[in-house]
Parts: sequence; structure tokens; C-alpha cells
Amino acid sequence: MTIKRVSVRTCLGCGQKREKAELVRIGVTDGKPVVDERRTLHGRGGYLCPRAQCAGSLLNKKGKLSRALRVSCSREAEEVVLHGLLRARQGEE
Repeated sequence: MTIKRVSVRTCLGCGQKREKAELVRIGVTDGKPVVDERRTLHGRGGYLCPRAQCAGSLLNKKGKLSRALRVSCSREAEEVVLHGLLRARQGEE
């Protein structure tokens, strides 16, 4: 009998641990953070709950996304990605 392992990741917004499939992945393309919808971008990624509160919380934590991705990106680039996530989540509700 084999035991199936479940990948667990931590949300950058709230700090809650969840299954990888439940979270939104943020990757890096050309030095800028982007939402990795297919989860196929190479390299380091950060994970975020699909709730608007988590994206809003991450907006208030200056530089946390850059540190998680281990890339130097501007605050504006972080805000563009997170505001995009917020708009998408508010459209779904």
C-alpha cells in the first residue's frame, strides 16, 4: 500500500498552510512577478490563497513578495500583479 503525499505550501498573505492545488502560484518572467496560472514557469514561486483578503494583506507587507521570489522587483510591479488578483477575485464574487 503506497501513501500518497500531498504538497503543502504557505500563503504569503495570511501564513496559513494549504495544499498546493488550492493556492495561486506567482512566478517570475523577465524579472517581473506574474500569476502562473498553469504552474509551469521555471524557478522559484510564491503561493497565495485565492481570497481577496490575502492579496490585500500581501499588498501591505512591503517587499515580502520580492523576498519570497528571491528577485529584486519594484513595488509597482508587485502592486500590478496583486491588484490584478484582487480585481479577478472581486469579479468572481
